[in-house]
Formats: sequence, structure tokens, C-alpha cells
Amino acid sequence: MNDTHATWITKNADRFIQYLSENGWDEIGQYLNTVAHQIAQARPSELLEFVKSYPEEKAQKISTLMVLAWRIVGNEFKEEMAEIAAEQISFLCDIDEHEKATEALRKR
Repeated sequence: MNDTHATWITKNADRFIQYLSENGWDEIGQYLNTVAHQIAQARPSELLEFVKSYPEEKAQKISTLMVLAWRIVGNEFKEEMAEIAAEQISFLCDIDEHEKATEALRKR
């Protein structure tokens, strides 16, 4: 693997799997996995409906997953949602993460 970020993701995924093998899935892990799985499996229109309707105060508590969902929506619906997605991502994370997360949205 040549990309540093890909290596970092791999190491974190490995640590997470190690934690799960030692501790098992608790309720939080099961819910996290379920939400992540549903985001990954959703049709773009379903994901759009979700991100537009989910309350901001709750979104902040699962900000990483919401940033992922908004990135997908912004890329799938570039004409109408890229700017809104970039604004929402800015709300959910710090400036450096925002820059990386919205790079593709700015290249429209």
C-alpha cells in the first residue's frame, strides 16, 4: 500500500477488528455497524431523504457517518446538493477534514 491514509485506515480497521475479537460486539458496536451498513446499502434517493431529515443535534453525535452520507449525496446529486452537502460537512467536522471531504464536490 503506497497511500499513507490508506495505511492508516487499514491499521485502524485492524485495531477495531482486534478489539471486537477480544471484547465482542456490545450494543454500541452493533448499532454503529447497522447504521454504517444501511448507509452503504441505501439508494442515493433514500440517503438523500435521510440526510435532509435527520436532526442536526443528533447528526453531530454520529458525525463521521453523517459526513460519509453527505459526501455520497453531494456526489450523487452534484447539481442540486453539492453546495448543501459541503455546508453540512463543514458543520460536522473541522476545517482540514472539511477540505478533504469536499474536494470532489468543489470540482464540479
